[in-house]
Amino acid sequence: MKVCSVEDCDRPYYAIGYCFMHRARFLKHGTTDLIVREARVCSVDDCDKPHHAHGYCSKHARRFKRIGSAQLPAKKTLDEKIANNSIILSNVDCIEWSGNHDKDGYSLLYHNGQSHRVHNLVWTQNNGDIPDGKEVDHKCINTGCINIKHLQVVTHALNAQNRKLNKTNKSGYRGVFLNKKSGKWIARVTLNKKSHHIGTFDTAEEAGKAASAWRRENMPNSLMDQG
Repeated sequence: MKVCSVEDCDRPYYAIGYCFMHRARFLKHGTTDLIVREARVCSVDDCDKPHHAHGYCSKHARRFKRIGSAQLPAKKTLDEKIANNSIILSNVDCIEWSGNHDKDGYSLLYHNGQSHRVHNLVWTQNNGDIPDGKEVDHKCINTGCINIKHLQVVTHALNAQNRKLNKTNKSGYRGVFLNKKSGKWIARVTLNKKSHHIGTFDTAEEAGKAASAWRRENMPNSLMDQG
């Protein structure tokens, strides 16, 4: 029986001197020698994972399909994140945070694996670390504001002085409440966890003026009363 002419191949002759396999290899590659190909790897720099599709490994091929690039987009800097979420309120000069806020209205930003109040980040970027025992206070009383000009570092006690009107207060004046039995308006101010009774008045406006005057005298960081 006639066999393949390739050395050490005893398969049956098929055509042009070769068996079926060596004939097919010769017609495809021009030689009957076995073609050893190097394993293809991902074309992304520093990635040696096996090729999957479009020149990429399976991970980078999925990323290319999802975002149109095998490379991860460059991480935004803190300045870029803050700039992209800032809205200038021209009427009050506040720079309002358009991103997430906590339940107290403070601006929140996820950065370097942690959630931060943005006004604290802005302060440390401009002035360094917040001293121990101090906290950043909004002089404008807008907890969503990140304007460095509206921020100051104070103790917690001083920060507590500079507060906006409580949401539950229906009088329209800070520290003023209606005595439903008498129909009179009561002015009361809390300083260093101690409540101070300022007086009882016929109108909410009178009580509000009295409370504000007391704060101007005794609470130097109640900035909305200093005008």
